[in-house]
Amino acid sequence: MRKNPASQSGLLTLRVFAALALCSVAAMLGTFSFATAGSTATATANTTAPAGTPRFFNYMSPQGVADSSGEPSIGSNWTKDTVCHNTNVGGSTNNIPNGGTSLYFGGFSAAMAKVTWNDCSSPAGALWENKPLLSANTPRAFGDPILFTLHDTGRTFVAQLEGLTPAGSTIDITDDDGDHFTPSDGVIPSDIDHETLGGGRYHSPLPNPGPLYPDAVYYASQSVTDARAFRSDDGGFVFSQAATPMFTTADCEGLHGHVKVSPADGTVYVPSGGCGGSVPFHEVGAKQAAVVSEDNGITWSIRPIPDSTTNGESDLNNTIPATRDPSIGVATDGTVYFGYQAANGHPMIAVSHDKGLTWSASVDVGANVVNGGPVVNATFPAVVAGDPQRAAFTFYGTETPGTNWDCGQGTDCGHGSNFTGFWYLYVATTFDGGATWTTQNITPGDPVQRGGICQSGTCRNLLDFYDATIDKEGRIVIGYDDGCISAACINGGANDFTAKGVI
Repeated sequence: MRKNPASQSGLLTLRVFAALALCSVAAMLGTFSFATAGSTATATANTTAPAGTPRFFNYMSPQGVADSSGEPSIGSNWTKDTVCHNTNVGGSTNNIPNGGTSLYFGGFSAAMAKVTWNDCSSPAGALWENKPLLSANTPRAFGDPILFTLHDTGRTFVAQLEGLTPAGSTIDITDDDGDHFTPSDGVIPSDIDHETLGGGRYHSPLPNPGPLYPDAVYYASQSVTDARAFRSDDGGFVFSQAATPMFTTADCEGLHGHVKVSPADGTVYVPSGGCGGSVPFHEVGAKQAAVVSEDNGITWSIRPIPDSTTNGESDLNNTIPATRDPSIGVATDGTVYFGYQAANGHPMIAVSHDKGLTWSASVDVGANVVNGGPVVNATFPAVVAGDPQRAAFTFYGTETPGTNWDCGQGTDCGHGSNFTGFWYLYVATTFDGGATWTTQNITPGDPVQRGGICQSGTCRNLLDFYDATIDKEGRIVIGYDDGCISAACINGGANDFTAKGVI
């Protein structure tokens, strides 16, 4: 499926949505929907999925916008939910909410993208706007982009790692979707990799003295020997000066996924792709795990998934592919969904109803795909959850086997020759709490990458992850980057090695 350009101006965004009930146009995770800077986009739909499955549409950013958006994040501002009055459906007036604005950021972009959806049409239209950042061009030795939006307050944080510098990471904060930004005091000391921002309600009891902002804001990153977390009680402007270690490399591999806060009770979760087992890489005998805090980030416990497998951070000689970061989604009732890449490359997910103390048996959501063959290698997991029983697990997947899936042009791969398969964007959805999953390829015929998805070299164009969220109406919104955008690549030619923004 060809992803269509959105407009002549504005910022990238790719919006993927699906609807099973309530809306006739789109899939929802709530009892829960979606839509280009200056002009309207034409969306492309997945036409190969059977009737009755969630519908997804892809919006590619226009030329010159979000052209290099590696490891993007996406947020949804629920306070900007607006209603479209459509009188052309059934001869009567239909009030259709747009779910709020979407915010997108990746790579070293100088601006955040704001996308306003118009659900009067199906597929929805989208207005794209470029929102310049304050600190995008600050010199830094290392960089990692991250964006996070607090749904209920509408505050968005746009951060760029300023690794190994006294200034710490730069964070621009906006309460009006980028019309105005205010700099945070930053986070000190600065670590070197894998920063993440998240937030939500406080866990009881509240900190003393009481917080100055309704929601807690968390920042975490890793410094090789350990991973640490900071909390802000004033809405992200000032963070605690003393970082709390979540774990050390004696406990888990240094890299970790993105922080999530339970909307049910404020429990904080950080997923790890390898805890226990061999040290320091955790490639033998380790398990995927949730690192959990039930006291607002003061103390942390490691809660492994017993039947999970992992390659950790590979081994000293790089003879196996490293396992990429897992992802957690937390439903409104506190149910935890943990999506991960298993040691054999398969996309797996487990569910917990007691904050990770016990887990369901892991399910291979790639085993049955409604519009294609099984997924035998998957990477970049992203999980979101909505109302009870509802969750979505998205990932890049391929039907091509091989432990060399991360080998490709320009990389020094010790466990195989260059990978020759190609990758698509997949989404698995559940509406019964994970008892069953429906998985579909939502970019059929239009791969997001040909060849390996690598951790070094030219084929590291997509970097380390992409992101997903839900809007106020419960629609699934995915922000990803595309490495195969030219007609030549889409039709079977060489990979483009781009990181083009899509929603």
